[in-house]
Amino acid sequence: MTSAVATPAPDYATDDARWAAVVARDPAAEGRFWLSVRTTGVY
Repeated sequence: MTSAVATPAPDYATDDARWAAVVARDPAAEGRFWLSVRTTGVY
């Protein structure tokens, strides 16, 4: 009998960790935090 060991979910507790996930397009970050942008006012 084998048992599967779950890999711990990445921790996105800091801005740097969240930004690294965005830059890397990390699929594990999906739904873990929100990202928004402030408009430049250029339309």
